[in-house]
Amino acid sequence: MKIAFFGATAAALLAAADAASNVTTGRGSPGCGKRVPKTGGNDFTPMFDVDGVNRMFRTYTPSQYDKDTPQPLILAFHGTAKTQQSLTLQSQFSDKSVNRNMMVQYMTAYKGRWYGPSHAYPEADDLRYTEMALEHLMNNYCIDVDRVYLVGHTGGAGFANILACDPRFSRHFAGMALMAPTLYRDLDDDYCKHANVPMPILEVHGNNDGTSPYWGLPNRVVGATPAIPDWVRRWVRRNGCDPTPRKTKLVMGEDVLSDKYTCHGHFGFVEHIRAMRHGYNWMTKHDVLDISPIMISFLNSHIRPGNMSIPLDDKGNFTCLGGYTPPADWPGHANFTSSANSTIPGTSTSSGKRTATHSSTTHGSTAHSPPPHSTYGSTHTIPSGITSSTDSAQPGSSKETSTGYYDRPSYHRGG
Repeated sequence: MKIAFFGATAAALLAAADAASNVTTGRGSPGCGKRVPKTGGNDFTPMFDVDGVNRMFRTYTPSQYDKDTPQPLILAFHGTAKTQQSLTLQSQFSDKSVNRNMMVQYMTAYKGRWYGPSHAYPEADDLRYTEMALEHLMNNYCIDVDRVYLVGHTGGAGFANILACDPRFSRHFAGMALMAPTLYRDLDDDYCKHANVPMPILEVHGNNDGTSPYWGLPNRVVGATPAIPDWVRRWVRRNGCDPTPRKTKLVMGEDVLSDKYTCHGHFGFVEHIRAMRHGYNWMTKHDVLDISPIMISFLNSHIRPGNMSIPLDDKGNFTCLGGYTPPADWPGHANFTSSANSTIPGTSTSSGKRTATHSSTTHGSTAHSPPPHSTYGSTHTIPSGITSSTDSAQPGSSKETSTGYYDRPSYHRGG
């Protein structure tokens, strides 16, 4: 039995997305008020010089984009040896029937490979590239600074996890959704101990994935990856979640299983989906489960906590790394001393052209103050047809109130 998320389930997911899209009182970025070149389609940006390497990305702006209304944003990272065009086609995030309200920035890896594995290209600084892309978006589009999300596939998902573990970047993200992540770096509790947590996470994996194996490649001397259940449990601990998930079967007659964890009173804050008969590819409407609408619904139901400031420079521009003081035992700290393998790209002074950030007038001081609590929430509806194997673990209502600006736990550094 295959489900393409039409009918009742599709209606439930799109209703949840619509509820979140009606949240229009978020904190606006400095780009609010500026005209954008195009809406309702994909638009290439100019090349960026990142430390001597030319990089580009592609922006999708929804047709209802308004230059004075803060919009949620996805940074999307394609799979290893793939392209942003392939992720655009697979995910359908630029199709308004799947994604009605979110801007999407399709990032492009240098020669198809992201930072993380041993075979990545050392001349390409993907962290600095992400920094410049985020600054470009924040300073030229009207972005809701508390609704910026990470999405990735295979190697791109592994790099998204690196960003979620990097304390300089993780503070900017409200959640992440990963398909078949290849997690070369995140092998133990120490790697991610300085991340800003709690971090909402949706992880989806095929049990028959031969490229990013579900049970990992822990015995490799070079290129080891963790078992996915171990990685999920580490994030559950970092997030301070109840370690016992609610287990469900997502598709009747098929082996598609979901574990949802409750974190700080928020049901489904971490979710792991295991498709027993699926492999490596992005799951589409032609597979047993169409994962893109589920990802959009999940991300739309999470908002970054309101204890985070918006880092601006003296010209009023958003600056990605501004206002951050790293802990002394983080490899990016100026006084940190360790082996060369512990260094973090993007921590040294660079001569690369900072062409991604432009001078602009801020959207006004009110754009950077917290919105009223009564207007900053949304309703996330559990799709019909999902059955629980543990009735006692079910929430009290079929409708779950999503994490709001004030009711989500404040970020703290993980341990």
